[in-house]
Amino acid sequence: MTIRSVLALTDFSAQGEQALERAALVAVEHCAQLRIMYFVDVPNPNLRDPFERLAQRAQQLARRHGISVEAVSRPSDTVDRVVAESACADLLVIDHRHHRILMRFWQGSTFDQLVRRCQCPVLVVTREPLRRYRRVLVAVDVSDASRELVRYACAFDVESELELFHSQSTLHETTESRRQAEERLVRLSESLGPTRYRVRTSVGHGDPSRQTFVQQQATGADLVVVGKNRVSTLADFLFGGFAQRLLSWATSDVLVVPHDHRASSRAAANLRIKAELGDGRGSFSVVQQKTP
Repeated sequence: MTIRSVLALTDFSAQGEQALERAALVAVEHCAQLRIMYFVDVPNPNLRDPFERLAQRAQQLARRHGISVEAVSRPSDTVDRVVAESACADLLVIDHRHHRILMRFWQGSTFDQLVRRCQCPVLVVTREPLRRYRRVLVAVDVSDASRELVRYACAFDVESELELFHSQSTLHETTESRRQAEERLVRLSESLGPTRYRVRTSVGHGDPSRQTFVQQQATGADLVVVGKNRVSTLADFLFGGFAQRLLSWATSDVLVVPHDHRASSRAAANLRIKAELGDGRGSFSVVQQKTP
C-alpha cells in the first residue's frame, strides 16, 4: 500500500479542521502530498471567499507540518466534484458529520455516496488528532479480502498495537466454529511476518458492527479499519452496511477500505491537470520543506 496523495474536505468548522489536521499527520507519515478542498452541503452565506481562506489554511498546514499542500480552488458543492477529485487521491479524509447528513432519500448520506463511488479508502475523523494512531482495531471476516485489509492497516499509520477482531453470529456459533475462527485469525496474524508493533487477535459473538464497537470501547482503539463491498444504492438503503452501522456508534476514527480499491494513477492526475489548464481554472499550491 502506497499513499502518495491525500485529499481532505473541510467547511472550516471545528470538525472539518480536525479532518485537515489528521490528513496532514497521515501525509507526514507517508511523505505524501496533501490536497484540501472546501465542501459543504449547504453554502454558508457569511463566508465571502472560501477559496482565499482555503489558500491560507494550505499555507498554515505546510508551514506547521513541512509538507506539500495544495488548495483546490474549483467549486465543490456536489458529491460528483468530490468523487472526481478523489480519482487522483490515495486517501479521502472527511469529518464524522458527513455520514449523518441525508441528502436525498434514495441516495443516502454524503458518506454513503462517497464510499460507494470513490475508488480510494475513506477515513472518517471523529477525534481531535493529537498523535499517530496508537491502537488500531481491524474488523475481519477471515476471508482472502481480509488479508489485504490487514496488510493495508499495517502500512497505514500504526504506532504500537494492532488487533484483528472477528465477530461470529450467535445463530451459527458453536465451540468448534469459534476455535476455527481463532485459528484462522492466528494464521492471518502470522502471515504478516515481523512487524514493528504488537499484533493481537480476538473473537466475539453477535452482530459484527455492534460487537466491533463494543471491542473498540473495551480496548480503547483510536482507529477502526473495516472493509467495504460495493453494493447498490437500494441495497444500502434497505439493509444498511457494516461501515454505516458502525459509524452510528463509533467514538474512534473509522477507515473504510473498499475491497476493490485501487491506487490513483499518474495518468489520471495528468488528465485532471490538463482539464484545469484548458478551462482556466487553477489551484493554489504551497510547498514548505522541513529544515534539517
